[in-house]
Amino acid sequence: MDVIDGGYLRKLREEKGFSLRTFAQKIYVSKSTVQRWEQSHVPADEENIENIAAALDMTVDELIHGSKNYAESGVEESMPCLLYTSDAA
Repeated sequence: MDVIDGGYLRKLREEKGFSLRTFAQKIYVSKSTVQRWEQSHVPADEENIENIAAALDMTVDELIHGSKNYAESGVEESMPCLLYTSDAA
């Protein structure tokens, strides 16, 4: 079974409006596990991938195919960045 890109997982979780804690509870893992996955990838554990797909109202095939497309696109969503400067010289 294929792995799921962590960035794609985060994107889907946020689109559904799930907090880390809520999503972790839905898929029967700890919040820190979801955080770790989102920073790299979801291991190829069939049970975890099935739970993730179910929580996101997707099939496993849709989840894997979407992840592959996301990873191949090479486009990461930009994160807002605030730059504070001081007027003091």
